[in-house]
Amino acid sequence: GDGGGGGGGGGGPTPAGAKLDEEGYLWWDEATGVCTYFQDRRRKWPFTAGVTGKAQLCALVSANAALRARNLQLLSAAGAEPDRVAQEGERLYVEKPTLRGDANVTWSYDEYGHPGLQLYYLKLKAWQRFTETYALLERAGRRGLFNAPPPTGRPLRIAALGGGPGYELLAARRY
Repeated sequence: GDGGGGGGGGGGPTPAGAKLDEEGYLWWDEATGVCTYFQDRRRKWPFTAGVTGKAQLCALVSANAALRARNLQLLSAAGAEPDRVAQEGERLYVEKPTLRGDANVTWSYDEYGHPGLQLYYLKLKAWQRFTETYALLERAGRRGLFNAPPPTGRPLRIAALGGGPGYELLAARRY
């Protein structure tokens, strides 16, 4: 989930160490070897990982950079002030007006096409979809799912069901 409503500012205490991304969703404390990351908009609910998790999450930030750069171009081309478009996108992300209607979907096609909503999707769903998929693959690996080779001529296939720009597939590739 997105961890609550209102503003985009941080909600919890600032983690120890150095900030590894632009917006403070990823932190590394060299002294303790603890990587802290957030999946929620207000950075209220911290998760932690070690050095391996840090490497995976830094790869996510790097992979997401091209998408974020393209989104910045879309925000600027939207005609209005980019900050206003981003604020409208945040409102759509939080309020989910289509979900409250009869359509039975989180956002409409028009809402998904809104550059401001795309910004918040890229900001938050990257963390959620990547980390949840990576954790699922780790659990499956610990249970032996990947121990046997696939049948001859049949590669292992992973489908991305999230509807986003493929964070599940990035997690599978990184795993």
